[in-house]
Amino acid sequence: MRFGSFLLGGLVGAGAIMFWNRRGKHMTFAAISHQADRMMDNMKDKGNQVRRAASHKMDKLDKIEPEIGDGLDQVKAFVDGDPELKKQVDEMIHSQAH
Repeated sequence: MRFGSFLLGGLVGAGAIMFWNRRGKHMTFAAISHQADRMMDNMKDKGNQVRRAASHKMDKLDKIEPEIGDGLDQVKAFVDGDPELKKQVDEMIHSQAH
């Protein structure tokens, strides 16, 4: 999102609040500024939530990654244990290289 669009949205929102104010009181600059501060705080909170969620997912991935490596080692040991299977795998790898 562009910053200019954000500011325009804030101004439109402030204008809508002033328009729908039924008592006829005009919003002061301080009230508009306070509302903008609250909106910025909400955006920061959402950004922090997204950052924490992404960090949590990366932590999970870091825990899974060694397990994947262990599984590949097991497959390699299985293939190395059977000479016929190793020959077939080597042929497939060789044919993919060309």
